[in-house]
Amino acid sequence: MLLNARCLNLKMHSLVAILTLENADVCAVTETWFRAVESTPALPGYTSFHTFQLQNEVRKTKGGGVSIFIKDRHTSRLVCQHDALELLQVQLTVGKAPIQVIANYRPPLHDSGNPLLLSGST
Repeated sequence: MLLNARCLNLKMHSLVAILTLENADVCAVTETWFRAVESTPALPGYTSFHTFQLQNEVRKTKGGGVSIFIKDRHTSRLVCQHDALELLQVQLTVGKAPIQVIANYRPPLHDSGNPLLLSGST
């Protein structure tokens, strides 16, 4: 499941309801707007992984941040976290099969001066 939250702290009750209704094992959320580990709320029954908003030197607008939530019944581990690229890669194991979950957010008005962001054609 993939969601675009636009400030997840304000919508955690909705996320819990959706995950409960859908019985989702994996959920990726973009635009969490989390600024630091201290601002990430706990999601009971899930292991969470996050990237965080960068300070204004790199990004001139609000927004950003990516999270992946994996049900606790699965073994999961962080493979890659890159805050500047707003990229997370998590490996979870279902039975004996390793599964890679990758979540990335590319803002619509990215800073083309940032060498880490590639320009796309429109």
